[in-house]
Amino acid sequence: MHQPHCFGNSNQSFVSWEDEESNDNILQHLTSHHDGDPFINQTDLMSQDGDDKNVVSEVSDSSELRIGTLLRLTDDSWQRVIEQSHLHPTSTPMPYSGGEAPWDESSPTTTLVAFIQSTCRSCENNMPLFEVLSANLEKLGTGEFYVLNCSSDKASCENQNVRGFPTLIAYRNFGRQRTERCRSESLTKQYLRMDYHGILTEKLVMEWYLQISTPTVQYATKDGIGMLRRINDVSLHATLYPLSLAGKYLPTISGPNSWYPFECFQLACDRLYGKAACYGEISENLKSRDATIAQREQDMVVTQIEMHRRDNVSALVFSLGKALITTLQNEDNIQLNFILLQVCLPSFCFDFMKFFGFLVTVTAATSHWYELKSGQRCEDNHPACTDVIVSFVTDHSRLPVTHITAAAFHTHGSLGFGKEASSSIFAAGLPVLLTLATSEQLSEKATFYLDLQDIAYKFYNQVVFASLNVDEFPQWAARFVPHGYSRHVVENDKLITEDMIPDLFIYPRLCIVTAENHQRAAFLPNYVKFSLGSRAEGRTINKSNIEQFVSDFMTSPDDKWVQTELF
Repeated sequence: MHQPHCFGNSNQSFVSWEDEESNDNILQHLTSHHDGDPFINQTDLMSQDGDDKNVVSEVSDSSELRIGTLLRLTDDSWQRVIEQSHLHPTSTPMPYSGGEAPWDESSPTTTLVAFIQSTCRSCENNMPLFEVLSANLEKLGTGEFYVLNCSSDKASCENQNVRGFPTLIAYRNFGRQRTERCRSESLTKQYLRMDYHGILTEKLVMEWYLQISTPTVQYATKDGIGMLRRINDVSLHATLYPLSLAGKYLPTISGPNSWYPFECFQLACDRLYGKAACYGEISENLKSRDATIAQREQDMVVTQIEMHRRDNVSALVFSLGKALITTLQNEDNIQLNFILLQVCLPSFCFDFMKFFGFLVTVTAATSHWYELKSGQRCEDNHPACTDVIVSFVTDHSRLPVTHITAAAFHTHGSLGFGKEASSSIFAAGLPVLLTLATSEQLSEKATFYLDLQDIAYKFYNQVVFASLNVDEFPQWAARFVPHGYSRHVVENDKLITEDMIPDLFIYPRLCIVTAENHQRAAFLPNYVKFSLGSRAEGRTINKSNIEQFVSDFMTSPDDKWVQTELF
């Protein structure tokens, strides 16, 4: 169970991350200093009554630089620590097989902040855990751990809308060098905000932190990228050349420094975190000796960026030397049904319709605007090109049914208002229909998935359809239930068998949620009272059921809301 908060609601939920061998090895190394069980657990923290018992309440002087042994973040230092990019000297370069990583080692840092309150007993109990987390981050070299006391530094807490304590939030910056060279004036913030919604244990927090602090661009071979396209909803593939060899292989567009730098692609991918997986591949055109040299290079240039979606939709986003307008209006570029694409030139705008064969039921056109000069190439203006890449992928990345993970669901983009103000499934400002289903039910040829996809096409401009695989995230999926449901499960524990289980743990089922409130939902099947159902018999939801559920909600949403557990 969650440790009780001092007051309010921080939208906590239980998150179960997939284990990865590399992360397990790192976690084992980081936690080797503990005796016995390497991970601190919730009960141990709540029962500790050592010297740190009053460490939070003792802090009153706003000039103090530390709370106990931990770095302190204040309203005065917020701008310097969080708002401005700061590079860590020991940042880990991007992994590369076959030699030293050919990437800029000035990777962004991910700062972890614990928001506490002086009168919060739960905060006091978790101070030992925060000290362990701080030590782990110091070993990793990917960022620093801070504590912000909302009792004395209220402005930052109010600005971040923190209402429950303790709350953990990570801030991943974009890196100083990237933003100085690739940032346009439209990018007012230099970080992404990611909230932690899991139980406060060292193991779970560190698993989450390792996931969100890894480089957003990974190296992959051509064969590997082909496989990754099939498992990621949306991916970006950049073709790379080492800068030292670019003059040998590439035409000089406007001078040797005009090629689109790899660091700008990295910035685009940082801004697209949670929306697209990014990969870089050194060009196959390099001769064998040059390919060996490329493995040791730090400075790379990008000659082409392709976007791929899991539904076999592809787009050439930019290509060396070609005008962006030419690329964007290429009729073979992206296979989205009838989409109205409006490209703005300095003196006029023109519309053009494209027929993309896979979608035939969308009735409303979607307009996308890109501010480009006539004939403008990516090499002419790196910041503007980066903005176009981000905007284009954001505009075209949404599948009719998007598979979501906990990371994407709870990521907040601090890039200003509008589409990038929240994670991609909420970016359109529409209600989100979450489909909780098994791997088999979500397989591409399953009848249920095909029915779901048909209805998703029909309501594409009214509701965002997303799927949550209950086999991947069983504990998180169990949080999408009416308030008090977990208590009923405990009370009826003796009646639950291998086959007879709580009815809402039988899948598939649907719930509609919104970005502004993670404590209410509309449910299909409609919840009346707690009951058990047969796992063997399962549940059938057909196309008619889905369409009726969505139509009823759109007609009178206020009549459908049910208070839920925190998810």
